[in-house]
Amino acid sequence: CEDCPFSDSEGGQLLSNGEEKLAESLVKDGDPRKSIGGEGESDEDEEDEPVAELKKPNSDEGTASSEVNATEEMSTLVNYIEPVKFKSFEVANKRNKYFEMSSFVETKGMDTLKSAPIEFVEYNKKQLSRIYPKGTRVDSSNYMPQLFWNVGCQMVALNFQTLDLPMQLNMGVFEYNGHSGYLLKPEFMRRTDKHFDPFTENIVDGIVANTVKIRVISGQFLTDKKVGVYVEVDIFGLPADTKRKYRTRTSNGNSLDPVWDDETFVFNKVTLIQAEETHTPYRYTHSHSVQNI
Repeated sequence: CEDCPFSDSEGGQLLSNGEEKLAESLVKDGDPRKSIGGEGESDEDEEDEPVAELKKPNSDEGTASSEVNATEEMSTLVNYIEPVKFKSFEVANKRNKYFEMSSFVETKGMDTLKSAPIEFVEYNKKQLSRIYPKGTRVDSSNYMPQLFWNVGCQMVALNFQTLDLPMQLNMGVFEYNGHSGYLLKPEFMRRTDKHFDPFTENIVDGIVANTVKIRVISGQFLTDKKVGVYVEVDIFGLPADTKRKYRTRTSNGNSLDPVWDDETFVFNKVTLIQAEETHTPYRYTHSHSVQNI
């Protein structure tokens, strides 16, 4: 794919972000694709340097030599990503180094998304970006990952110990592509001749809106309480989409095997099917109160 700078020349390799001290010892300092220690914020172009030759082990080195050889073979499978501090989209575009990746705390990421959404999409066509929760989330809560998926951020980190709505959306996305955790972005978010504003309420360039119909048939063993239950269907996507939320009628005191097969929920305008996520929690009612399950 000529529009995917990470796939052609680096096919069959793994992406690694972090300190790889053992593998790093096999190469010379100075090549950001081979060594990822330090800040890596120099603006000067760096030329490739050959891999350092391994010293032949002596016979009295024991099994350590085989471990070194195995490490060398493994290191050839890894394509290192150099973490760099994000300065601006202009600087990143001028450097134009696809192996560089910047991390954004959620607050900075949100500010960047609001101030320059189109530029953020363009940036993510050529480089990797990582979003992570702010440190003040002492309750391990999460931000909505959909906002950053909409601009093409490839790594959106969450607090996995909290099964809140953002984490449920993340789990839903991981259902795609064989539970692999890798999901190809829509074509127009990869093509250099297409431009996308995730906040637009107008027609997206070259995209025809779809209609999505969802029918909730029944539930099984939702709760052991004899209460009425209902299902809410939410769709998370782009601002240009139409109505996003429906709910079924409340079952008549049946929470064991309720049946609702009497209505189809229609989302008339869904702009981008590949980027949409549907969330269907169920809730129960008792004494005129509603609680999350």
